[in-house]
Amino acid sequence: VKTTTQLTETAVNLGTAGARASISALQDPGSVVDTAKTAVDYATRLGKMTLRPPDPPTIYKGDLSAQKRVAWSASAPLPEVKAAAHTLGGTVNDVMISAISGGLRLYMEDQGIQTAGLNFRAFIPVNLRASEKEIKLGNAFGLVFLSLPVGIVDRQERFQVVNMRMTELKESPEAAVAIGLLSASGMLPKEIENTAFRIFHAKATAVLTNVPGPGEQLYFAGSPLKYMMGWVPQSGNLGLGISILSYNDKIMTCINTDAGLVAHPQEIIAQYEKELAAYLAITETVSENRRPLSKIHALNQIPPIP
Repeated sequence: VKTTTQLTETAVNLGTAGARASISALQDPGSVVDTAKTAVDYATRLGKMTLRPPDPPTIYKGDLSAQKRVAWSASAPLPEVKAAAHTLGGTVNDVMISAISGGLRLYMEDQGIQTAGLNFRAFIPVNLRASEKEIKLGNAFGLVFLSLPVGIVDRQERFQVVNMRMTELKESPEAAVAIGLLSASGMLPKEIENTAFRIFHAKATAVLTNVPGPGEQLYFAGSPLKYMMGWVPQSGNLGLGISILSYNDKIMTCINTDAGLVAHPQEIIAQYEKELAAYLAITETVSENRRPLSKIHALNQIPPIP
């Protein structure tokens, strides 16, 4: 109790600069808080973060090996994903996360694992740097926990749950509290610092990020750059990373896993693609001659990454 109280007080006091960065950072990164938010708001949110129970054990969480695996999806037309989001009453992020959650569920069921009622968390890095300021060295991001409704079979219900949870996060000070905690951690006694890191490691299963890339065609030495891909870094005991990237009116998902937990992430990608295609098919504005997502290309033949 004493450690948690100290952690709360320190994160609020030492993290003032970070906490006063935008609490609506998901919508307006780096904006100055001009509403009446008190230290109690941040202490309350940090208390909730600290007291959250650990994620349930799943095949995505466990002891890590020294080998990693990566896979990536085919590119989906971004206008169609936007149309699906509009039809369903949400955002592109909501569509992508709903499809990813469905893919994770189907992969588990292929392994003979029951998923009814299953939720586990991904933490999402949130940019808190003001877009109009010149780039400076140093971190300027907070972290929010998103509970993925992996156990929901019905796609529209799953979408609604994702949309509701994302909306709640956008309206909460969690990202600002997290950057306060991270900013303060280097100045804390070791015991409290370890408690801080347990919040981010023991209570999540994955890291999930959405990176908007260039909206136009790029060229390298005169040749068109067809795809962009990347994999979010992981730390601690997190063995699952999910990256959503958009480029040139297309969007794709990349997954990196620990080989000891998920040896063939391309199987998750294949299930995700089925889920995404189903979401796109919901939209009335989708062209009748739209071709299904093409076959995935996974790095399953390269040597393990140490």
